[in-house]
Amino acid sequence: MRLIFIIAEYDPFHNGHSCLVSRAKEQAPDAVVAAIMSGNFTERGTPALTDRFTRAKAALDSGVNLVLSLPFPWCASSSEYFAAAGVSIANALLAAYPTEEHILAFGSECGDIDKIKTVARRLASDNLTSLVKSGGHEYHAARGRAAAYRELYGDDGTELLSSPNDTLAAEYVKAIDTTSSPLTPYAVKRRGARHDSDDADSNIASASLLRRLITEGRLDEAARFMPKASSDAIFEFAERYGVTYPERAGDAMLFSLRMREEAEAEKYAECAGGVGRRIISSARAAGSYEEMLELSATKQYTNSRIRRSALFCALGVEPFRGKLPTYTRLLAADEAGIAALHGMTRNSPIEILT
Repeated sequence: MRLIFIIAEYDPFHNGHSCLVSRAKEQAPDAVVAAIMSGNFTERGTPALTDRFTRAKAALDSGVNLVLSLPFPWCASSSEYFAAAGVSIANALLAAYPTEEHILAFGSECGDIDKIKTVARRLASDNLTSLVKSGGHEYHAARGRAAAYRELYGDDGTELLSSPNDTLAAEYVKAIDTTSSPLTPYAVKRRGARHDSDDADSNIASASLLRRLITEGRLDEAARFMPKASSDAIFEFAERYGVTYPERAGDAMLFSLRMREEAEAEKYAECAGGVGRRIISSARAAGSYEEMLELSATKQYTNSRIRRSALFCALGVEPFRGKLPTYTRLLAADEAGIAALHGMTRNSPIEILT
């Protein structure tokens, strides 16, 4: 049995995701498409629009055969750890089918797999790691790493590190290389609006635009950019329960941050180097979660990095660098997915919760 893995958030599942599934299946028409999907939090450090089971159902009804979870806190971590955790789960599941050729498919702004492989190899180099650390930056600090990359390699490939999708693509390939994974990386050039853009073409919009349309109640506008099965699942959930508004979750996190002691802030994930202290101090001075983020911002760290650090601090998450998930959870499966799952549950070195 051949498998096509896609590591994703599906927040929400839209036409661009559907295109990736279709293009990947062209490479292996008989393969089972298995998504390793984020849980209730995302890489942005914010809650997902809906719960994970609704998003898994939308993916299943839109061409994916099997949806398994990418556990917290990896699903809410930086691209390096997000990719490493996803690939590690895929590697563990492949133990059931060691003789087949399997694919990891992902979207990319550039779509050039050779360039992505070059950047991935450089990101894994000891020279880059040493330079980042000598510059006083944590390795996963995106801006520090991009500056070190430019110093070593000039502008060759630096544009990939300014694109979230290409950065993540390079991290996928790096994780495949460093683990000697049997996965074959397959890059699909992204069509339509760029990541986090408010633009849209005839039928593809970014997930950020769709989240905004849905939270504003403009469901009909969002529906034209989503497969019908996905929009039906999301809208049914929205009508029954309402969708997540990050600012409301922010109120609870702001309360939690105010209860933390600045002296203990360094012990939480992605809070070293004074970041945690700054966040807690800002939480006590701010009148809202968004104001806390503004007060915590620095030139060194991206907005997403501050959001992740605040989330980990609020929830008391200990550092997990170097650690990988020891389990995944079944979220959805069709008949083909269940057939693939049977082999996985017998042979996988990680636990599959059902």
